[in-house]
Amino acid sequence: MKFNRLIIPAVIVCAFSFSMCDYIVDPNEVATVGPVFDTTKRVALIEEWTGHTCIACPAAAADIEQLEAAYGQSFVAISIHDDFFAEPCPSPHPTPNCAIGVPGAFAEDFRCATGASYSASHVSGPQSPPQGMVNRLGMQSNTEVKGRGTWPGLVDSLVQEDACTSIHIDHQYNTSNRQLGVTVRGTWLQSYTGTINIAIMLTESGMVGWQTNGTSCDSEFVFENVLRECLNTPGDIAGTQLTTGTTPVGNVWSYTLPSAYTIPNAFDPAGCTMVAILYDTTTGEVLQAWKEEVQ
Repeated sequence: MKFNRLIIPAVIVCAFSFSMCDYIVDPNEVATVGPVFDTTKRVALIEEWTGHTCIACPAAAADIEQLEAAYGQSFVAISIHDDFFAEPCPSPHPTPNCAIGVPGAFAEDFRCATGASYSASHVSGPQSPPQGMVNRLGMQSNTEVKGRGTWPGLVDSLVQEDACTSIHIDHQYNTSNRQLGVTVRGTWLQSYTGTINIAIMLTESGMVGWQTNGTSCDSEFVFENVLRECLNTPGDIAGTQLTTGTTPVGNVWSYTLPSAYTIPNAFDPAGCTMVAILYDTTTGEVLQAWKEEVQ
């Protein structure tokens, strides 16, 4: 299993290593139980709109990489490729001037139905990327989509706040049939009143393709955190109701995908990550998030 970048004292690392359990279920299946420790602080989630013909998006990708390095498991990113700047070239999007005449340039298409659902729910998101949401703060005033300059400050503030709930992801992935089973679980650390939905997103990293960067073209740009699907409500970011009413401190909760998800052959499981999102359906705010790699 690959680990997120996180600076931890050596003694804690030793203890943490014994809290993980990777074991063979059958010759083709590895079941992974998430860490048993509870995070008592909030995890910051950035959901950003991007696209391969967006000239400022590589700078935003670098910002996200720096936040990942700085905050480790306390930070999660999802990159949404949708609308005009994500369209493949030369049709329906004209090939950028820096790649005119180059066969296959900007032919990649990372759009998906779930990305279109993001854009339909947050209409200003794809209009001028790079733009993004940090835990969807500002939903009630329609100010949740923000420029990249605001991201670091919001992330730093959020990760210092006490969490409503702990969160973990347990999963099983069968390499022979590419089926992925997922359970998300946690314990309420504070009493909370409201209706909470859970959405489990699948992202993929490591794809290489064309990207504009200012007036130049990069034919070997590495795309990270690319949204691929919502596992529990495919094509829709709504997710599934987890709780409603008042949940008292100490309540244990869990959610399991009703059926295994088959990872398409076009996706590389080694680059795929599950992202669990808990959000308040009234305020729209993301209360907690977590990520776990498939392999």
